[in-house]
Amino acid sequence: MGVFHRRRAPRPKPRRAGRATQGRRLPATHRNQWRRRPHPRALRPDRPLDRLAQGAPGRRRLRAHYRAQIHRRQGLPRGPRRGGSRRLHLPPTRIFRPALRAKGPRNPHPPPALAAIDPHPQNAGLTVKITAVEALHLRLPEVREVADGSQDCLIVRVHTDAGLTGLGEVVSCSYVARAVVEAPRSAPFRHGLNEIAKGLDPLDTATAQQAMTEGTLWYGPGGVARHCISGVDMALWDIKGKAANKPVRQLLATDPVDQLPCYASVLWPENPALVADSARQFLASGYRAVKYGWAPMGQDPALDEALVAAARRALGDEVELMVDAGRVWDAETALARASAFAPYNIAWLEEPLAPWDFAGYARLAAQSPVPIAAGEALALDADYERLLAGVHVVQPDLGRIGGITPGQALAAAASGRGVRPVPHAYGTGVLLAASAQWAAALEQPLTEYTRAPSPLAQKLADHGMEFKDGLLHLSDAPGLGVELAEDIVAQYRIP
Repeated sequence: MGVFHRRRAPRPKPRRAGRATQGRRLPATHRNQWRRRPHPRALRPDRPLDRLAQGAPGRRRLRAHYRAQIHRRQGLPRGPRRGGSRRLHLPPTRIFRPALRAKGPRNPHPPPALAAIDPHPQNAGLTVKITAVEALHLRLPEVREVADGSQDCLIVRVHTDAGLTGLGEVVSCSYVARAVVEAPRSAPFRHGLNEIAKGLDPLDTATAQQAMTEGTLWYGPGGVARHCISGVDMALWDIKGKAANKPVRQLLATDPVDQLPCYASVLWPENPALVADSARQFLASGYRAVKYGWAPMGQDPALDEALVAAARRALGDEVELMVDAGRVWDAETALARASAFAPYNIAWLEEPLAPWDFAGYARLAAQSPVPIAAGEALALDADYERLLAGVHVVQPDLGRIGGITPGQALAAAASGRGVRPVPHAYGTGVLLAASAQWAAALEQPLTEYTRAPSPLAQKLADHGMEFKDGLLHLSDAPGLGVELAEDIVAQYRIP
């Protein structure tokens, strides 16, 4: 609420003619001086227009602000200021945006994305706009296997006024993520993503990324808000590919691969005998790389080595073996395990330390006899900047880091430092499709291929990819090339 001036004494009666007034200061009479002072952030020209609109300072002052912006760009005077006030004094004028002209009727059917004052004026004139971001929350009613993250999921579906839709996946706590997407409009920097994304151009992924990041500033930026932005960004690239009638990988690189190397990814079985049985099944199915992860790894040094030895013996020397420790050790213990695993020729040791132990990763990577991989739990660019100094393989999860848009920048930064980017993709077929398209554009293409038995992981999405002889043969369908199985959605969706 604004601050009111204290009412001064009434205006004095006119003096008689002939009395001297020289040297006397007459009282101010202009009524503008009795108005409420504007909010100190309401009319600052250096504030972005979307922030200005969200603050609801009033149409009259917004009109003055927009007029001043035009004058500044055209080199015209913006009107006088008096007494150090930040208020822009401009003569009354008609609002320059067609949707708010003073004369003539308003559009009887405005796009759902536009409020009385468009928070995204840079999108004026574009033909494609986002109309809604839909959250599809799915969960298995009964979990019979070990809970590995594939028992529930949040899929986002972005709708546009052109009829194009896109799919993305959020890798986070699905219940909290759903609230982030569906939250109603509120004060600046705390809207739900559905409200923030409405009216944005889905083809301008960079601008959409910035708008979503700024719009969730108060409850982000490195946690569930960032994860949800990831799902929406994925969906925007899906729309972008469909609009161009190209697979996303062809938008990311000029010569992407169509046959993508992949590795099977599962949890460690309970004992070495079960590990050997599992490895032989993968070998018979044609896999050329297999990763085992998490418990019981890390409970006992002898058991840890026995698990790795059983997998290597069953797979033979021609198949790559990756070991995911599951963040169970400190740097000294991880170095000891890496030395113990070195004779088994593992491709990498994944996440042996806590995600934010950047100093520990740097010490470990400098001494480890096997490559060190990490990064799936991180979300912010600044964290990856620190991690790149301590790993040989960086593993961003496109469902956490903000989506494909920041994934491109991260891949370039990693390659520039000699670090290999490989996506973490332990989720549904939607995440797999996005990760495969992104990985196909990398210099050393490789992706994770989850073999979790959950029907959400294996049956929810039809991604059109075929596995054969260790390779994923990618679909040529536009966008991400993925569609949801509506019967699975109906069976497991939480209303």
